[in-house]
Amino acid sequence: MVHNNTLIALVCALLACLIWSGNFVIARSVHEWIPPFTLAFGRWTVALFALLPFSLMVLKREWQIVTAHLRYLFFMGFIGVAGFNTLIYLAAHTTTVSHIAIISAATPIFTLLIAGLVGEEKLSRYPVFGAVLACLGALTIINHGDISALFKQAWRPGDILALVAALIWAGWSVGLRFKPAGMSPVTLMTIAMIFGLLGLMPFYGWEIQAHTVDLLSWQTWSVFLYVGIAASLIAWLLWQYSVEKIGSVKTSLIYYTIPIFSSMLAVLFLGESIEIYHFVGFILVFAGIVTSNMRRPTKAAYPPR
Repeated sequence: MVHNNTLIALVCALLACLIWSGNFVIARSVHEWIPPFTLAFGRWTVALFALLPFSLMVLKREWQIVTAHLRYLFFMGFIGVAGFNTLIYLAAHTTTVSHIAIISAATPIFTLLIAGLVGEEKLSRYPVFGAVLACLGALTIINHGDISALFKQAWRPGDILALVAALIWAGWSVGLRFKPAGMSPVTLMTIAMIFGLLGLMPFYGWEIQAHTVDLLSWQTWSVFLYVGIAASLIAWLLWQYSVEKIGSVKTSLIYYTIPIFSSMLAVLFLGESIEIYHFVGFILVFAGIVTSNMRRPTKAAYPPR
């Protein structure tokens, strides 16, 4: 039976995936006039300045915790802010969206393995079987109902980048469970953004010299505002809440709903149609999420520390 706290956590993760789906749709439509490092740098700059008014007092109160865990915060900022989405943006230039989506579908499997290796959750049959069902659902949607298409495609440089991005996302999800005791989510996000922006800055500086980007247009800033506030702040806070309440493995399975939400947004904004395989994929994804939550792990997840 699913408890109220678990239900709230699941809804939060679903909302995060919906927002991220919108982020992917926007990224696809602007990649020709906003290059990847510029998009990533603009995203996290907006997010940081939007968060600072709410985080300054918290940062002052928790500064000793921050200085005592700089290596952890640098790691989370480097992989979660500078790494994951930037690699996805880069991958889109040398491989297809279908390839990126297929590889990203392996993220919960990577999360499952990493969480098991570090002892964050026990690898019981329920999350494993749920991951398999959800993966099949996502692949059904991505490959238009033809799972065998997965084995007919050649790997490209962007495929390797997408694979690294999937591993990074899994590492971030598991890493959230090791947040230092007494550190609030707003402090974690603020410092992670600062470290991430420092890592992106040299690449951004090179890119704006090599490409002509209209940084003053309302179109550019409307993109930055969405990816910076909705996709970076709201969605990440919702996702972190879910991870802390039900664990990284169960939360990561909900990532499989992104192909479903992306298809819905494509119908609304791109005029694409919904096919039978969309419904088949949705049923499999939903079954995977339900299966993963049927039993609690026999070994409790480590509390944040």
